[in-house]
Amino acid sequence: TLELAILNHIATHIAPQLNGATPTEHATSQMLMCESEDIYVKLSTIQPRTNNLQPKCSPEELQKFWDPTSPSLKLHNRDQSLHANLLNLDNFATSSRFTRTTTIGDCKLFSTLHMLSMIDADVLKPYDNLSAFYKRFGSLPETVAITDQSNEITQFPQYFVAPPVEK
Repeated sequence: TLELAILNHIATHIAPQLNGATPTEHATSQMLMCESEDIYVKLSTIQPRTNNLQPKCSPEELQKFWDPTSPSLKLHNRDQSLHANLLNLDNFATSSRFTRTTTIGDCKLFSTLHMLSMIDADVLKPYDNLSAFYKRFGSLPETVAITDQSNEITQFPQYFVAPPVEK
């Protein structure tokens, strides 16, 4: 997607340190970007947005996507729930890090996790390593400067929302 191309351009031509310190870190960064993009693509096809609250799928499909009880990794990626992606990432992480340095993959992953957490504050609760990563990365001064909801200039606006509750 365009976003991944822009992130790779930034890491290649503007801030090469974001590529990772080693070839292994670069590969890890790319994997984080792609796994995060898989989550984003699934989210964009199913989750209501602030500018369009209409459901994009049946309530059952939305429930299946968010269902934490069946994160089957045996299904094709397109049929996996969100929690299969989160479980993959949690198993891949070592404590609160994926790499020794901050990479573009970390940035993309944090932004994706932040979107998910804005929809469901408890979404990362079952995932110790992913939760630790999210908290650590979210407390970096550079991240706080962007996610500080009290600053109107740098506010990270919510894009995806929980579907409206039917009465």
